[in-house]
Amino acid sequence: MSVLGRPVTLVATSAEVSWLAASLAAARALDECLGGRRLCLWPDAVVDEADDAIDVAVTASCILGPGRVEYAALTIRVAPVDLADRRDLLTQALLEHLRSCASSLDEPSLVIDAYKARCATLGRAVELRLLPHGRRRGLAEDIAESGQLVLSSPTGLREQVAVAAINSVELLPDT
Repeated sequence: MSVLGRPVTLVATSAEVSWLAASLAAARALDECLGGRRLCLWPDAVVDEADDAIDVAVTASCILGPGRVEYAALTIRVAPVDLADRRDLLTQALLEHLRSCASSLDEPSLVIDAYKARCATLGRAVELRLLPHGRRRGLAEDIAESGQLVLSSPTGLREQVAVAAINSVELLPDT
């Protein structure tokens, strides 16, 4: 399911906040329909704390105008599962939460704060597989105002990593 948003004030440098908005919409809709609490894994996954095995992924893409985001397409994919009795309810909840989160893009700090509260990646050691190749390891420290992940290396170097630079993110075991 996708929703097209037309934010008025979202600056181009914060376009990646649209990924966070899509994740929040998925987590909120699934919580509402299926119970439990979903967590977001930066940048594109939503998981259940109890591991209910529902496969959920999000994407976002933006069309940029002069210095701002003209359009943001927020997409949620829920793999087929046996939810026949709740399919209509889930579809309606996904649509409502996608619309709400798309409207929230004009207040990116609110989206970021709500996302941080659900982000299971933060505070964890991660290995990022980068495009076209390469790897980085470090602590997923924060989400920047741009929506990018702030990665802290063991030497103290902090860098922001864009969604477009990522092939995959692996949570490393706690040491």
